[in-house]
Amino acid sequence: RLTVVGLLRDGELASVVALPERRVALAPPSGQQEAVVQMEARNAAGQVVAGGVMQSFHVHVHPLPGDPPNPPERTLVIGDLPAAGVARIGLTGDGGPLAAIARGATSPAVRILAPRRGARLPAKGTFTVRFAAGPGAFDLATVEASEDGGRTWHGVWSGTVTRARIPVSAVGGTTRGALRVTVVRALREGSAVVRGLRVRGRPPRIRLIAPLAAARLVTSAPVDLLGEAQDDRGTALVGRRLTWRVDGRIVARGGSATIPPLPPGTSTISLTARDARGQTARARVRVAVRLALPDWLILQAPTRIARRARSVRLVVRSRFEGAALLIGRRSVPLGLAARTIDVAVPVRPGPVVLRLVARGQGASTPVVLRIARARR
Repeated sequence: RLTVVGLLRDGELASVVALPERRVALAPPSGQQEAVVQMEARNAAGQVVAGGVMQSFHVHVHPLPGDPPNPPERTLVIGDLPAAGVARIGLTGDGGPLAAIARGATSPAVRILAPRRGARLPAKGTFTVRFAAGPGAFDLATVEASEDGGRTWHGVWSGTVTRARIPVSAVGGTTRGALRVTVVRALREGSAVVRGLRVRGRPPRIRLIAPLAAARLVTSAPVDLLGEAQDDRGTALVGRRLTWRVDGRIVARGGSATIPPLPPGTSTISLTARDARGQTARARVRVAVRLALPDWLILQAPTRIARRARSVRLVVRSRFEGAALLIGRRSVPLGLAARTIDVAVPVRPGPVVLRLVARGQGASTPVVLRIARARR
C-alpha cells in the first residue's frame, strides 16, 4: 500500500509525497478534522482504481526568533491507497485540484559512495553514509543495517539528503555487516547494498547493583546479588551470560541470586558479562564481613594454621544445656562445659573456610569461619 502525506499552508499545498507503507511509520495526530482533501489514484490507462478522503489536521508551530508575527496556517493531510496498478495520484481541495504525482519512468539509480565494501568501522561513535540517487530531488531515503550479511535488516535512518550520520551501535559488532540504502522518487524506489563491513563493537556495559561496598555483611545472613548488563546494541544480557564470583570462585549465574553467608574478613564479589561475540566486561566490589555468633555460643578458633595442617581445633561451649553445633552431617552436643573439637579440612592453598550451624533456643544460625594458612 501507499501512504500519501501532504502539507497545506493557508490552504495552498506546499509539499506532498507518496511512499510505500513499509517505508513510513506515521500515525495521524489526534484532533479536530480541518479542510477536506480528496485523493484519487489512476492506472496507466487513466482509469480510477482507488480514492477517498484524506485525514487532515491543523499543525501548530511555535514561531522562532525572526519569524513573522502571524505565521501561515499549516494543515497536515494523510491518506492511504493500494499500490497495485497506480500510475498517478491526484489531490483535490475545496478550491479545485491541488497537486498530482505521476509515476516516474525509471527507478532511482542508487549508489553507495561510503563506506566501501570491506570497510572497518570505528568501535564507537558514528560513521557517515554517503550515496547518490541520480539527478533531481527524491521523496525519501532510508538506511537499513544488518549484522548477518543481509539476512535480516532493521532501519537506522531516514531523510531527504544524501548524507547520513549513523551510530556504530546501530550496526553492532560484526564481521559481516551490511548497509542498504533505499530511495523513493515519483512512486518508484531503488536500492543499493554494501556488504563486508567490519565493526569490532564495544564490550558489554555492566552495573553491579548489590551488594554495595558500604554494605554491612555478617556471617549469619545470606548475601543477595543483583546486577545487569547490556551489549553494544542495548540488548539485555541475562541467564548464563552473567556470572557471579566470590574471590574468583563461581557462585551463581544470572542477574540476581542469593548465596550462603560469606566468611568473616574481606571478600571480592565480581559480576562478569559475556555478549554473543565473546566480549566480556567485569564489575567488582570488595565487601567486609563481620563474624556474627549467637549470644549463647562461645567459640574459640585459631586465626592461622600450618600450611599442611589437616584439621582445625575449635573450643566451644554454650550458655545453656541442650544446644548443638552441626559440622557437615555431624552434630556435636553443647552445654555449659567447654568442648574441644577437631574439624578435618582439605590440604590446599588458600584460607580454610568452615561452614557450621549453631542450633539452640529453637533456631539455627549459620556460623562461617575463615582461617588463614601459613605460607611456609
